[in-house]
Amino acid sequence: MKILPGVYKKYKKKELDNLIRPAIAIKSYAIRKTDITHIIIYAFTNIKEYDKYFRDILEKFGNNVEIKDSFILSSESIIKSSSKDMFLNVLEKMSA
Repeated sequence: MKILPGVYKKYKKKELDNLIRPAIAIKSYAIRKTDITHIIIYAFTNIKEYDKYFRDILEKFGNNVEIKDSFILSSESIIKSSSKDMFLNVLEKMSA
């Protein structure tokens, strides 16, 4: 993902945190390169959630964020880690 410099002036810290470290992110890395600024490992429950999430990002941040690459692995392909925020998010959805 590449976040353009104007984003840091246009959006509040909480909005940026939701972009860089959302509840569905397992890990987020800041990269000091010109073509990408962040590598984020997400855990989606299905392809529909994946599609909606990136559509929403592009809709909200428009030309200020570029999705440079995306790799999809099934849950059977890797050993998954889980973050506290993602777990709490699932519990919250279950109780609603």
